[in-house]
Amino acid sequence: MENEFIEDEDVIEDVPPKRIRFPKITFSGKDYDQVVLRPPSVGALMEAQKLGDVAGVVHLIHRVSGMPNPICQLLRPEVITKAGEYFARFLPPDPKAAGGGSPPA
Repeated sequence: MENEFIEDEDVIEDVPPKRIRFPKITFSGKDYDQVVLRPPSVGALMEAQKLGDVAGVVHLIHRVSGMPNPICQLLRPEVITKAGEYFARFLPPDPKAAGGGSPPA
C-alpha cells in the first residue's frame, strides 16, 4: 500500500506553543504574568464552541495552559484576543461562510 501512487496528501506539522505576557495578576498569594498556550484537543475545542466566543477562549486557556480558571477570568481583553487568534487555526472553516451548509429551499 505504501508504494501506491497517491495524488493528494496532507502533512500535519506541529504548531509551536505561544507565550503571552501581561501585567501581573496576584491571586491567592501567587503572581501570574504570562500564559503558555499549546494546541488544544478536539474535545477541548468542542467544549469551547458550546460556550461561545469569549467564554470558549477562556476555557481553552485554562485547559491547555493549566492556569486556574479564576485567573483566566481575570485576564485582560487583549490577552483573550491574542489567545483567540492562536486557537482560531485549530477550528475547521465555517461551512456556511464557505458556501456550504444546507441548500436553500
